[in-house]
Amino acid sequence: MPQVNRRAPTRSDDLLLLDYDANTTHSGGGRAGSRPISLQFMVNAMCSAMLAPDTPLMPMRVAAQVFEKLIRQGQVALGEGSQTPDSQRILDIALGNLDRQKGVFGELSRNLRMLAGHLVWAQGRSGPFASRNFESSHAHAVIVGPGGIEERTDVRIGLTIMAPYTRFPDHTQYQARAFLSLSPLEFCRESESWTKAGFGAVCYSGAGELVGIRCTTKPLLLLWCNTERP
Repeated sequence: MPQVNRRAPTRSDDLLLLDYDANTTHSGGGRAGSRPISLQFMVNAMCSAMLAPDTPLMPMRVAAQVFEKLIRQGQVALGEGSQTPDSQRILDIALGNLDRQKGVFGELSRNLRMLAGHLVWAQGRSGPFASRNFESSHAHAVIVGPGGIEERTDVRIGLTIMAPYTRFPDHTQYQARAFLSLSPLEFCRESESWTKAGFGAVCYSGAGELVGIRCTTKPLLLLWCNTERP
């Protein structure tokens, strides 16, 4: 259970916000153009999952703001991505588990596979209550946003992976964020109890809230989105 921290959050508190625009860029340049069809299909499927009628109000509100902004396309360049030592292995296993799901989740799996070679993977720092293996057992990639396949500054769609039996450090969210679980995981915010989330669960954290995430026998595959502060 995260320990509640009441001070005002700073951007550096949020361990999902790596400095992609400064430190991680696509190699090979790529070519600016229209939004790739695989990215558009991924966005469509993510939108369908997160705006489903049974989605709780708060994450639905965050997701709706993100997808409304995505009506306007950002700058797209399909350059060559980069990997961390274990990112491809963890991603392949997680997508294999997702392949067994139907509907929009199968669509997400297919299109994430097509986008994988263009993603820039990076590892963040550890922190409170992280598992001992955390630094070598996780990776993040930005799909849309700073350093992403679609470069823009108003929204961010990220993908986080973790090897089995890994706990993400408890950390404070800089801005409100919605999460789409593409694997079994456990999620906790503020002083609430841990909650199990299965395939397709949509979770929420508000700005300034402390969040904990962990997985057990299966690797974590987690999409998340937020609007960016000016």
